[in-house]
Amino acid sequence: MTLPDATCLIVLVGPPGSGKTTWARRNGRDAVHVSQDDLIDAITPDGFDHEYDDVYREAEDAVARAALRAGHTVIVDRTNRTRAHRQRWLNIAREASCPAVAVIMTTPDALCRERNAARHGPRRVSEERMDRMLAARESVGLDEGFASVHTEEAVPQENRFSDEERRGLYRAIYERRDIRSHFLPDPIPDDVLARILDAAHHAPSVGFMQPWDFILIRDAAVRQAMHCNFERASRRAAENYQGEQRKLYDSLKLAGILEAPVNICVTCDHQRRKGSGLGRQTDPAVDLYSTVCAVQNLWLAARAESLGVGWVSILDMEELKTTLGIPPALTPVAYLSVGYISEFRLHPELEEKGWETRENLANLIHYDRWGVRGA
Repeated sequence: MTLPDATCLIVLVGPPGSGKTTWARRNGRDAVHVSQDDLIDAITPDGFDHEYDDVYREAEDAVARAALRAGHTVIVDRTNRTRAHRQRWLNIAREASCPAVAVIMTTPDALCRERNAARHGPRRVSEERMDRMLAARESVGLDEGFASVHTEEAVPQENRFSDEERRGLYRAIYERRDIRSHFLPDPIPDDVLARILDAAHHAPSVGFMQPWDFILIRDAAVRQAMHCNFERASRRAAENYQGEQRKLYDSLKLAGILEAPVNICVTCDHQRRKGSGLGRQTDPAVDLYSTVCAVQNLWLAARAESLGVGWVSILDMEELKTTLGIPPALTPVAYLSVGYISEFRLHPELEEKGWETRENLANLIHYDRWGVRGA
């Protein structure tokens, strides 16, 4: 919807996770936002406290009244799930002699629950509270006193992924594997290879610098030279391990350079002028980070095409640059083995073989400052 030209009070209606804040930010750039969450953060930074109920309420009312008196449209970002909740705002609108408009978020309950569950910290409500909020909803009608009632999707339909599309994306993320074996000799069709390279080329890059290049390697002699490079580097790396870990290292297959029908070397050009240096002045390494984003895009697109990708990092990079004729100013970021494979493992191979385990995500999340953990 388009906001009215005249001052008005817009009452958003929807449970946590329905997209009220997203809607308000997208549609109300010139309006004053009355957000319960933001006021709670300002009044009690440690989170919601029932002892401050009256303070929260009076602060919300004061902001709304002051904004309307000054001629600003107000957007109320609360659940506003019952008629009693909404009547409060209708009364404030009448005091200011301005119309009140209701905007109902139509986001499915399941998606609201999913978004809420993904939140961290005080803005995430418990499942029990979410159940109570959803059960307490009362329909919105003009008879309450609204000048008009609108229904809105938090995200425009054209910008939304379908459930099937979202499942496909997350499946590619969770089922991506670092492949070192089980490659098949089947060639990769040119159109499939073009698609995964185009996906890589659409990766984000700081300043839109696009510092990457892709060297496609099919020649058997070149791949043999790269394999010999790997074997020498791997023997040197093995010297860092002793005992059972050394035995485990020696048992691992760590490269599929010869078995995969295509190898791809992804490079970073530090002297590329695209982007005019935007974002690089304070951190020159962002060109490397951007190139890694291209690698990740390629990897996920490959999984969606049922292609396996293995990142071969145990290499002498100067020797690699000589073999592939890479100019001195460029950095080889990733050497990838790519091809169809006979199976995708259920879990990462290094996890299955006992080399390492996945860290608990909760141990890696900090709030506002390093070392501040969630409750």
